[in-house]
Amino acid sequence: MNESESTCGGARRAESHDSARWGERPRGADGPLPEIVSASDEGAGTVLGLILIIVATVMIVIAVGVGHLLVARSRAASAADLSSLSAANALWRGGEPCEVAAEVAAGHDATLVACEIGGDTGEDVTVRVGVDVGMPFLPDLVQSARAGPTYCE
Repeated sequence: MNESESTCGGARRAESHDSARWGERPRGADGPLPEIVSASDEGAGTVLGLILIIVATVMIVIAVGVGHLLVARSRAASAADLSSLSAANALWRGGEPCEVAAEVAAGHDATLVACEIGGDTGEDVTVRVGVDVGMPFLPDLVQSARAGPTYCE
């Protein structure tokens, strides 16, 4: 037994890690070190933990953003459907369909982008409604809908 090893209760204790010089290979390590592994790995767990937290945060932000866009799309589609149905009803009753569509869209926190009367029968109303997505650098989300009478034969 050499001086760096001692016995305590029958167990052998090897030389502590403090006595190895920084940058030296540990005893008993065979073969070259991979280039990606540095001589000292101190703090690597902290860096990897931070990277994991950052990646998880970015994924959560993306998931929340996509969910928010899907909700905005659903709101725009509902506002467009209701606006087109209200406009078609107003046209059938002899009112001003585009004004009614704008009022209904405004009631759903949306804006009427376009309103056209025509279609196959000449009595269809097509509306395009935009909803603010509430995210910076993104335009309004626009959905369209068409409504009109259906003739039964």
